[in-house]
Amino acid sequence: MRILLDSDALNFMRLLCLATLALLVAPAASAQLAYTLHRTHASPLGGRAYSVSDAGHVGGKVTVEDPATSETTDIGFVWKSSTVLHEIDLGGDFAGVFGITRDGMAVGVGEEPAEPYDGNLAAFAVAPNGSVSVLPLPGITTGSPRTRAAAVNADGLVAVTAMSAGDQTGAKLWDPVTDATVDLPWLDAYPPVVIGLSDSGYAAGSAFVATTTSPFAANRAVRWAPDGAGGYTAENLGVLPGWEGSYAIAVDDDGVVFGAMTRTFGQTFVVLWEPGVPARYLPMLQPSRPDCTPRASNNDGVLVGVCEVNEQDVATVWIDELPYRLDALLDATGQGWTLTAAWDVNASGWIAGIGQLDGEVDADGDPIDFPVLLRPVGSVASEGGAPATRLQATAAPNPLGPSGTRLSVTLAASADVRAEVYDVQGRLVRVLAEGLRLAGPHTMAWDGLDRRGQAVAAGVYVVRVWAGSESVTLRVAVVR
Repeated sequence: MRILLDSDALNFMRLLCLATLALLVAPAASAQLAYTLHRTHASPLGGRAYSVSDAGHVGGKVTVEDPATSETTDIGFVWKSSTVLHEIDLGGDFAGVFGITRDGMAVGVGEEPAEPYDGNLAAFAVAPNGSVSVLPLPGITTGSPRTRAAAVNADGLVAVTAMSAGDQTGAKLWDPVTDATVDLPWLDAYPPVVIGLSDSGYAAGSAFVATTTSPFAANRAVRWAPDGAGGYTAENLGVLPGWEGSYAIAVDDDGVVFGAMTRTFGQTFVVLWEPGVPARYLPMLQPSRPDCTPRASNNDGVLVGVCEVNEQDVATVWIDELPYRLDALLDATGQGWTLTAAWDVNASGWIAGIGQLDGEVDADGDPIDFPVLLRPVGSVASEGGAPATRLQATAAPNPLGPSGTRLSVTLAASADVRAEVYDVQGRLVRVLAEGLRLAGPHTMAWDGLDRRGQAVAAGVYVVRVWAGSESVTLRVAVVR
């Protein structure tokens, strides 16, 4: 849940500076969140899960062995409810299934043997009946032509980046049924890359642009919005002061974009862009060494990706803009598993990614990657349904007013409730409520004082409300 801060411009800029302090805090607890783990393909040679649809399909790639020749190859797959629905073999080089619609149409990248591709990677779509179509690009015939499909929306439009050494054609939206394409506008003289696509038609990606501060072009995050006339407008989302580059990877139906900002020597911060609002950072798992790569988000603001922790890749989920290490949230089904990447998340919070199982190694003794699906424990959603919201909480006024702020909490059923305030160091500041509450609305107040009755310093504070196994996390700003 995101809370919009004071609309007054001066206060907003002060609060934006304060919000960067939240980079220092990691969640004090997992808020009793847990996931079950499902392996989505039985290949003992491993693979990766890159996508999950709102109906529970999982797509990715696996390595398989030909029993006759003992040769191995990568193939794509679509899985649902413990069953592999499709296996896709477009040749010896296969990148994977990167998007699936609710009705099971899968899109991705694989090797295409036909001219003009002749062995180069090409975007493809697999219909629910298993038939495969490949994006035609008649204008590209030289320079290793290739197309990469990164996402598909509910209307079946596919986000595709087309490129070659000789002919650069940029980002497109492709309709696999009609083979019609729409070009997304460029920001500058360089072709853009499109990664994310929402059901409402927003697209997100990146492009190189000329800058006044450097003789070289710099990468910038891009949001494309439908213009109402069948075309798109492109918006350069820019960078915050002190950063060199940015890119976008996901966009929701309201045009909210997740992405990252980068520096030359390794630092990568996850960033959120809301329409009409300056960008803001999200906290990292290891604040002392910020290096996280976002992968996908849903319309509830749940973001998944990878963070580096102690020089190891760790699958990460951001809920209410706070990061959690996913393999620390697994229930008994995840015993022995380590999760190295989270690639996609659907409307019900199901996550597709990569896991390694203790003792499973390849011929070189290295851990094998396996495609996995994580489902939140206790979700009442059927496959494809959105989970019911049981616990709701808001805080107003925010920033804290002269009389403090009031938490409005609604319970769907009676539960033990605890409300706490933490500072940006993760230290407990105040317990606001504790004990059994009946179903219905409740109000809790915070007057801006700590446990000793002293006024807290200006800054951003995290308010967590637990009700049984559920939780909501809010951020409240204090301006002095």
